[in-house]
Amino acid sequence: MNTKNFKIELKKVMHEKHINGKQLAELAEISEGEISKILTGKANPTIEVIARLVIVLKCDLSDLVKILK
Repeated sequence: MNTKNFKIELKKVMHEKHINGKQLAELAEISEGEISKILTGKANPTIEVIARLVIVLKCDLSDLVKILK
């Protein structure tokens, strides 16, 4: 997965949903540190983390993971 694209798409969806990193971490039950690493491209999210983000953000997987570019 391209971390740069994922973090860009995640930030877009967060902006659209008016949610910040702290709120996302709490809702998805993921540490703020992990969310921060994902948003800065320092960590790749696991499939479990991606699934939690999709559920919490009420979006489609394709909104976050752009496989074909």
